[in-house]
Amino acid sequence: MSSRISSLLASLALLLSFNAAAQARFETPDAALAHYIKAVNEHSLSGINATFLEPVTAFNFTSPRPIESFTVVKRIPYTEKHVREWKRQGIGPVAVGDVELHVREIIGGRPYMFSYNFRNTSAGWKITTFGAWDE
Repeated sequence: MSSRISSLLASLALLLSFNAAAQARFETPDAALAHYIKAVNEHSLSGINATFLEPVTAFNFTSPRPIESFTVVKRIPYTEKHVREWKRQGIGPVAVGDVELHVREIIGGRPYMFSYNFRNTSAGWKITTFGAWDE
């Protein structure tokens, strides 16, 4: 009986540590962004879906070049004023507390700018929208 209990406790500890590790991937917008970029580089649709608030059904993996590096250059925590402005312009779903990251990504030796919007959920920080833009 004690070996069953020990085995059960070991399984429970393993499950809890796996869950804690999974949650750590999305503990901050930066950690979720790192997970997303790793999934993009691995062409992992399931990894990408893990980072989005709403799952994507398809993703464009046509570029054979990986994201070589990325740097967060601006961080915007959304206030009521930001939300009102976004809604006034009719742009995507946003909420107070969301965070927008402006990110410089190096792909094929060239810099590209992206914006990612994140929302803190019970499963951690998730991407709600993203887009590319020129500097």
